[in-house]
Amino acid sequence: MTDQEREKILPLIIELAKALHAFGTPAHRLECAVKEAGEALGMTVSVFSVPTSLMLSFGEPHQMQTAIIRVEPGFFDLARLGKVDKILNRILDQTISHDKALADLKQVQASPTEWGGKSMIFGFSLAGCAAARFFGGGVPEILVSGLAGLIVGFIMLMPAKKSEREPLADLLAATSASFIAWIATLFVPSLSPAVVILAAIVVLLPGLTTTLAINELATRHLASGSARLMQALMGFLALTIGSLIGEKLATTIPGVHASAATPLEPWTFIPALLLSGIALSLLFDAKLRDMPWIILSGALGFVCARFGGENFGPELGVTIGAFMVGISGNLYRRIVDAPAATLTVPGMMLLVPGGLGLQSVENLIQTKSTASISLVMTVFTIAGGLVTGLLFANLICPARKPI
Repeated sequence: MTDQEREKILPLIIELAKALHAFGTPAHRLECAVKEAGEALGMTVSVFSVPTSLMLSFGEPHQMQTAIIRVEPGFFDLARLGKVDKILNRILDQTISHDKALADLKQVQASPTEWGGKSMIFGFSLAGCAAARFFGGGVPEILVSGLAGLIVGFIMLMPAKKSEREPLADLLAATSASFIAWIATLFVPSLSPAVVILAAIVVLLPGLTTTLAINELATRHLASGSARLMQALMGFLALTIGSLIGEKLATTIPGVHASAATPLEPWTFIPALLLSGIALSLLFDAKLRDMPWIILSGALGFVCARFGGENFGPELGVTIGAFMVGISGNLYRRIVDAPAATLTVPGMMLLVPGGLGLQSVENLIQTKSTASISLVMTVFTIAGGLVTGLLFANLICPARKPI
């Protein structure tokens, strides 16, 4: 390989790694994809990925060059991840020039999201409405959760304009959701604030991050898994403190109180699953053509997890649900040739133990140590069950593509 060829290949591989990381690709899949791309380009590449940095080494040990890049933790953007996947496929098939691939990768990263900010705010509201039903809420909880979700969505989009607000976004969102939930009891005496708070911030709960961390640890990516686990813990802590602040502020007002929710009929899970599929498609920026499959995959995983939980216990139930979601994602990869994450990520969001994690941290803060330890163990058990289901799905029906 000439020096001129090397100078073209190195920026391309670096840009590919940055794009995959930016759009949420976990460490084990990112490293596999970049290594395969390097081999297709005739370059030996060693990759080390963690949520906040990328380290890439090129060439044989005696002539190795290393690039260390500081990056922000990526969030799943399914539409743009699909575009990067198409470029990656052309690199692997050697049907695209180095310059063209590099330019396309930069263009994808600079392109706007599929749905835009207003749609994402609407997605937060829909997710709150659906989650309120999943958490056992009735009509009052669903309506107030939709309103609180709108406020949470608006707050979460604010850091895009002011980077210094980003570290406080989760805390401010949880504080606002909690305050709205408790204040709403003045007007709706039968309202359950706990259901509204969980439903309004359900998208922010780092249950998916916890599951990804366990998955990375299970696949021997210990550094990335440990870092992601700490990221999840800090997320739980920020949301817990925020919800407690909102509660303390609201309960200083006379008349604020808590009530038990009155659940709706079982058939209402059907529209809730439909709403959640639409909401997750908006929030993860999926393409419109993928939305029906996202809804079906999520519903399949939820129904299987519920059936398994009722018959075999919650731990095995979520394993069955995750297995079905993983199978659907891998089949989608094979049939449609789109990233398996298109179906697996939204589907897993319906199964992850985010609410339990929030409750465990809240109990720990309020010195309920026995209850918090029990809930922490439950969170990790469920996350382990989810990862087990995904690993079995990859074993029985592998996607045959790196992402």
